Order: sequence, then structure tokens, then C-alpha cells
Amino acid sequence: MKKSFFKTISLTAVLLFAILFMGCSNFQLRPTTAKSVPRYLTLGTENYSVVQLSAPFGFNENNSFYTILYNTVLKNPSTQQVVIVPDSVYSNLLRAKKEELYTFQEVYSKPASELSLEEQNEMRAEFPQFFTGNYIDTQCYIKAQIYYFLSQLNHSNQFDANHYYTELEKERACVALEKLNRIKANELISSNWLVIPEVEASSKNILTQLTGDSPIMVMGSGSDTLAHQFLNSKSDVSKNVSCKFVILQNSIYSGYVVRNHSMIYLVGGSKVHFQYSGYNSVITPVILSIEKLGKVNTNNNLFEILEG
Repeated sequence: MKKSFFKTISLTAVLLFAILFMGCSNFQLRPTTAKSVPRYLTLGTENYSVVQLSAPFGFNENNSFYTILYNTVLKNPSTQQVVIVPDSVYSNLLRAKKEELYTFQEVYSKPASELSLEEQNEMRAEFPQFFTGNYIDTQCYIKAQIYYFLSQLNHSNQFDANHYYTELEKERACVALEKLNRIKANELISSNWLVIPEVEASSKNILTQLTGDSPIMVMGSGSDTLAHQFLNSKSDVSKNVSCKFVILQNSIYSGYVVRNHSMIYLVGGSKVHFQYSGYNSVITPVILSIEKLGKVNTNNNLFEILEG
């Protein structure tokens, strides 16, 4: 009788421990009803969408990318749209804000006598009209560089093919383009469009970016590890994140968690997790080429998160 009693007690204790242990290990995966959910979460299902632009490749495609981006925004400045761009594009927009050339434009500000063979070949391919078999004359390269700057300034009609151009004249045209880049970048910033960078989870700066103010999209190698860390409320990543919102492309989870008032959207996985019961918030990136950006004609209610 006594043996049977202790056996029953032991079995009960083991089962209770197992239940408690399972509950603790999966606690963060269970939806919870908080007394005070973020005010930007609406009871029910919210489907948000963001535009994710494909990366530009090559000189001409880069030129077209920024031209179309600015033209689209300036024609629709009051449209509320979230646009995800490659980190290289975002870095160029920051350069423009500081009155600098985009990285792919820098070769046109370089002294013609210092161009590498690869740079010379690239310039001859882009502007063959300035090269008639004479690939040594630096004047040919200076003319190609100045013509590029003037065309970007919409002043190509001012170019004189018979004029002997100097590096000083090229520098003036370069400065004028840098100022125009800054003006366009500021117009983009002052519009209702929100441009956010797409960054690699394996980037050495990822933790710094997660603790910044600007929203970001994170993807690539290491994103699954980040997803697990965000699901664990006690991880250093969860404790320190401060972005208004983060879109995390991963292969495990979909849904969202809230950490330090930051919305962490989980995109791409099959396991659905919503932190608050009854508050189902989903985000869908729509991958587009820059040429299709102007066809996006819907205001984005994701801005409720930014204002919340």
C-alpha cells in the first residue's frame, strides 16, 4: 500500500515537472492576452503590404533606378508607401543627403589621367561617340565625364564637342550634380514615402542597426537565428531592439512579436505566431522592379505602426 502510494506520488511529480518544463520552453510561442496591447494593433487581422525593389545592376540600370525612384515619389508625394531597397541603394541615398555622388558615379569625378584600364573600357562602352580609335587622349575621357554630368543635370544641350574641357570645368559640373543629389534626397525624405534598407542578418553592423531608430528589413544567412532570438524575450536581441519595426525574412516563422514597443514582423516561415491573442498582424513584401513602382497605387496602413 505504501509502495503503491509513493509510486503514484512519484509518477504525478514527474508528469507535473514535464508539463511545467514543456510550458516554459514553449512559453514565448503561445499567444498572450495582455492588459495593454500596443494601440496600433487592431483586434482582428491586419494585412500590411510593402514594396520590395529589386537591386539594380550595371551603370545604366543604376542611373534609371534613381531617376524612376525620384520621379515616382515627386509625382505622388502624399502617397503613404513603404519601400524596401537594397542596402547599397539606401547607402547611396545617405550619400546624396550629404551632398555626395552615388558610388557608381564616382568614376566620372576621377581625374581622367588616373582612370584604370577597366574604368577606361567602361567609359568607352558607355560613350563611344567620344572615342574614335584614340584611347590614350585624356581629353576624350574628360569629355565623356562632363557629358555624363551635364546629362544628369538635364543640361546636355550645353555640351560643346569642339570645346577643350579642363578638370576644373569637370569639377564644377560634378559639384552641381552633388547639390542636385542632395535636393532630391531631401525631397524624398520630406515626402510621405518611407524608404527602408534591406540588410543581411550576417552583417557585422546588424546589432547596431537593430538598436537604431530607422525601420529595417533583415534577411539572408543568420535570419533564422535572429528569429529564434526574437521569440525568446530574454535574449539580448529582444532586450535591446529599438527600431519602430523590423521585417525579418526567415524560413521558420510568420506573424509578429513585440519587443520594447518594437514590432518585429516575421515573414516567410510556416509556423505562425501572433504575440497577442486576437491581434493578428501579417505583413507581405511584394517584390517589384523599379519600372513598376509607379503602378503601385494604394496607401499603406503600415504607417499606423509608425504613429503608434
